[in-house]
Amino acid sequence: MPFQTGWTQRIARTQGIMSAAWQILWEDKTLLLLPIASSASLMLLTASFAVPAILGALTGASMTDGLQAIESWSYAGMMSSAIESSIFRKFSACFSS
Repeated sequence: MPFQTGWTQRIARTQGIMSAAWQILWEDKTLLLLPIASSASLMLLTASFAVPAILGALTGASMTDGLQAIESWSYAGMMSSAIESSIFRKFSACFSS
């Protein structure tokens, strides 16, 4: 390996770490399950807030409909929590033999 200093050494070290991480993922693809499931849950949760806000802004509707609005948000939160816990249990079951 040629003499490296400063930023070139950091790039070489980063490349080595990335190739080692890629090799681990290539050997055990179940490691991708949790990040993918977490990303999907985050997108669903974001959509549950963004879609009503965008539709409300486009139609001029008010977001302060009292108790009914609070109930719908709490149901969305409980649903996303249940989905994440279900996915986490399935993911952790893969590693407990």
